[in-house]
Amino acid sequence: MDGYLTSISGPSKIGKTVLCEKVIGFEHLVEVTGSDFNDEKNLWFQIGTKAGMPSGGEFMQAAI
Repeated sequence: MDGYLTSISGPSKIGKTVLCEKVIGFEHLVEVTGSDFNDEKNLWFQIGTKAGMPSGGEFMQAAI
């Protein structure tokens, strides 16, 4: 389903990457490694950046 974050873990060489490529599709995978971020706050920024999501925006309050 679109819009869901899924984490898959397990021992090496059991097919985690192949499963993701088959179910999600290689073009939709966003892979991160420990060297991609410095702390837990930076993790979501890096995932968003790799997924092509905007990293900032504006907030405007509507007049009522």
